[in-house]
Amino acid sequence: MSIALLNEEIDERTELLRQIRQRSLELARRAITDALGHPTEDSIGAAGSQAAPLSRAGSFTASGRRLNPRILSDDVTRQTALTGRQNFGQISALQAASDQFRVEIHKKYAIAFACIVFVLIGAPLAIRFPRGGIGMVIVFSVAIFAVYWAGLIGGENLANKGVLTPFWAMWSADLVFLALGIALAARMSRTSGTNRGGGLGEVVFNLSSWGRRMVAASRKT
Repeated sequence: MSIALLNEEIDERTELLRQIRQRSLELARRAITDALGHPTEDSIGAAGSQAAPLSRAGSFTASGRRLNPRILSDDVTRQTALTGRQNFGQISALQAASDQFRVEIHKKYAIAFACIVFVLIGAPLAIRFPRGGIGMVIVFSVAIFAVYWAGLIGGENLANKGVLTPFWAMWSADLVFLALGIALAARMSRTSGTNRGGGLGEVVFNLSSWGRRMVAASRKT
């Protein structure tokens, strides 16, 4: 679906949400009125009776039989609770559908923006390992893409569960990689390729050296 169609779906569900919330508000106001001992004709009809005009003597059915106020109150309470649960279910379903459409909109922009993010990350890495060859390019490309895709799918699942908003669900991975790319680009001018490495062996050597330094520091403490 295009972004225009997605926005139309969101607008349609937003209008339905507004209508259901308005009906829920009217239902709650009527229930409060009934609880205060002033049932309206709508309340009597909701309880399953033929609504008759209210008088000082109380509420009556169409046959002239007087309604027990307690029974009337119980019936209205049950009907209000049932309708409220139905409205809540409809609101939850409509809100979830709207969030899914918003996720799709943000995903379209986030994946397009990821191209810029990957350029910011790829250029410094290419300068850092000039002799890595096609093997290093494939390894780093697959690793970066796998992490990014996992973050994108994980964010979508969290948005569908209501844990994250659609914006943060789709843009968190981009923002994290953008910060990493800016940091690498800032160091690019101070980093130069060397003729003594640039391949996978240098990466392993640097990691092992870092590990030995960490172990030595932990032993001193």
